[in-house]
Amino acid sequence: MSTTLFLWFFSTTYFYTEISGSHYPLKTPIFIDPELDKISYDLISTEEHEKLTGNVFKHRMADFISRILLEEAQTIIGLSELRSVLGFAPSEVWKKRQPPSEEEVDAAPTVEAYYMLKEPISKYQISRQDEFLPELIPPAITFLEDRFPGIRRVYRRDLEEKFRSLGGKIDKNGVDDMIHEFRKIQSRVMHGNSYYFSYQSAYAS
Repeated sequence: MSTTLFLWFFSTTYFYTEISGSHYPLKTPIFIDPELDKISYDLISTEEHEKLTGNVFKHRMADFISRILLEEAQTIIGLSELRSVLGFAPSEVWKKRQPPSEEEVDAAPTVEAYYMLKEPISKYQISRQDEFLPELIPPAITFLEDRFPGIRRVYRRDLEEKFRSLGGKIDKNGVDDMIHEFRKIQSRVMHGNSYYFSYQSAYAS
């Protein structure tokens, strides 16, 4: 990991967030799912946020960085469930990649190849700056799996339900439908109950 780049990127981002007045909005939890309700008030401690960042940062800065890591981690969990439900190869290790061209997507020879090209990409995967993420994300995934297993259950349950509604057979249009369903679940997990802890945790210590 490039420590200099790490410090520069987050110091700059954090400074901008502070002066913009948009730091740590308080949110009222919206109870939308029994699985997510179970973790809505299970706050992550300051020490846990710091550990997720490799103990490089402290307090609010650690909270800010760990929220990025947890956002990526829950997305990876969801994508692994999406691939599993579709019967495709397991997810690879998180890595940088760029969106495919329309020509590449149109030329995909199989439904699975089409999915691999269409699989959602985060802004952090596209960025050429965040070199530290590949080594910090695996521990964040382990943390979420151990602390909040309901996240995976929500993805699995809802994706299986959608898959059954499509008759259990997937073509390229079906892949698009499943990715759309994934994004709906992802939004609920990120902005619903389970991410209440990440906004509130800085005030819990």
